[in-house]
Amino acid sequence: MSDANAAYAGGERALPIAVMKRRHDLVKLLLDFKADPNAKDKDGFTDLMLACKEKKEEAAALLTDATKNAAALDVQDTKYKRSALHYASSSGLESIVAKLLGGARGARIFEPFFS
Repeated sequence: MSDANAAYAGGERALPIAVMKRRHDLVKLLLDFKADPNAKDKDGFTDLMLACKEKKEEAAALLTDATKNAAALDVQDTKYKRSALHYASSSGLESIVAKLLGGARGARIFEPFFS
């Protein structure tokens, strides 16, 4: 593989295609070959945002692990001004929300605020 970040004629890269097709083996392989998990599409979506928005939980977990830069997790898309955390939360991806928040032990992030 010469460039894991190369775009096809339509402008799409291999990593978001693998995410959408639930090809976790290819997501891992592309990340091993240095595909950029922080690259954005034309609407400013990173692959992690896309995975969270489309409820691709296993891919989102792989991408969260690959996104080492904490500031990258705060990036917002240009279309709706939402981050990966927004999309994970609104999609009900509890394990991804916990990962994005740093996996705080004992945090009860999904219990009602007032009971």
